[in-house]
Amino acid sequence: MLKILKRVLCLLVAAVLLLPVLIACSTAQADRERKIKAMRDTVVLKVNDMEVSALEFSYNYYSTVAQFTQTYSSYLNYIGLDPSVSLRDQVYDKETGQTWAEYFIEATTEQLKQVLFFYGEAVSRGAVLSEDSKNSIDAYVLEAREAAEKADKTLDGLLEEYYGIGMTEADYRTFLERRFLASDYLDEYLASREYSDVDYETYYLKNKDDLDAVDLRFFFLPVESLDEDASEEEIKAAAEACKASANAFLSEVTDEASFAAAALKYAAEKDKEIYQEDTATYHKGQYRDDISEDYTDWLFDEVRKEGDKVMFSLEEGCAIFYFIRRYRPEHSLASMRHILLKVTETKAEDGTVTTDDAEVKAKAEALLKTWKEGDATEDSFSALVADNTADTSSASTGGLYENFDQGEMVAGIENWIWAEGRKPGDCEVVSSTYGYHLVYFLEYTQPRWKQLTFDALQEEDYNALLETLEKSYSVDVYEEAYDLIDTEE
Repeated sequence: MLKILKRVLCLLVAAVLLLPVLIACSTAQADRERKIKAMRDTVVLKVNDMEVSALEFSYNYYSTVAQFTQTYSSYLNYIGLDPSVSLRDQVYDKETGQTWAEYFIEATTEQLKQVLFFYGEAVSRGAVLSEDSKNSIDAYVLEAREAAEKADKTLDGLLEEYYGIGMTEADYRTFLERRFLASDYLDEYLASREYSDVDYETYYLKNKDDLDAVDLRFFFLPVESLDEDASEEEIKAAAEACKASANAFLSEVTDEASFAAAALKYAAEKDKEIYQEDTATYHKGQYRDDISEDYTDWLFDEVRKEGDKVMFSLEEGCAIFYFIRRYRPEHSLASMRHILLKVTETKAEDGTVTTDDAEVKAKAEALLKTWKEGDATEDSFSALVADNTADTSSASTGGLYENFDQGEMVAGIENWIWAEGRKPGDCEVVSSTYGYHLVYFLEYTQPRWKQLTFDALQEEDYNALLETLEKSYSVDVYEEAYDLIDTEE
């Protein structure tokens, strides 16, 4: 639901400089000029009378790769993507042989179709860029200019390295304007959609398995480790022993307290200290998406009642559950703005480690003082973000984080946001493992189930709009022009 919509919206405007891609520029001047002319004159995609040149496609391709690798940076090894190796030489789909380069070209084509659909609608209605979008474009260009100065390069030179041969500041602005105008149109369209209480309740009743949460107790009993050369009989015996222990565990469980006690009893010696805590087996507010498919049918079965218990026998061990309750999550989400000032460590040659913690803390407190001595408003706080925050993901939005749930923020912010008595307009310096945050609390928003439902209804409207536009616009893709896109990063 929401994840898909967020990804599409993000990719429409993703344009920050994330992934340096060096282009071989040793070509003779004549060859270079021919290549630039080809990049500008060759059409890769045409939607009605709107054309995307190879140069614009190249810019969007690199933006797509950058956005993907940043978003999934922690998972690249698991999905088999190595940014240090040419994407042409890495297979994305083993069955079809599709490479990662081909995957990103295909993804870029689909994204650009949507951009042009929304851009075309905006232009046909005489729409112009919003002030926020104009400011964002200026900010992106300024960011690129500062990066170029730091690298002792011209802005056009840096843009070429990032996005392809022939790229200039004027092109960069033009391509950004098309993306942002498309995004403005989509934002305005979705904002115009209104949903009644009946709409919310109807959607909830049809999809409550995806919207409800469960509280439960859980313990995993692993199969005894065996040598690599263990026989089938030994492997089978270990599995049977694990199941016998799990059944013995279940026989001792009559309530939550006895489940916690059994976990401590059956835990490995190295884990005993963990299970001394009664809360070690307790899991609150678990959603269907958070739980393995091996268990969801049992946990979200309509007949499930408090005190139900079960054991699932898996190859690696036995998963033991105690069901507490299922419910519609009525708790409110929260919104805030923040400025991150990172604390850094420096290691000397003799191994001594020093930090700038005291200096960063003082800077944060001075920034808070400056804000309080001014208007001390949300707008004045937002104005401080771009020049002070180390959180690049929220720098362009005034440090804004909207509708987040409990448990989604770093511990320091988490404790402060959800503290009893928190009220709109509160602003303090909060410490975390990252450094110091200047946090401005906006509000507690609507209940989680309703926000999830809203996101789902918005995505339905988005998909309906896209389906309509796909039927009303002609699309031509000139795949032979893909050869002009340098995918050798």
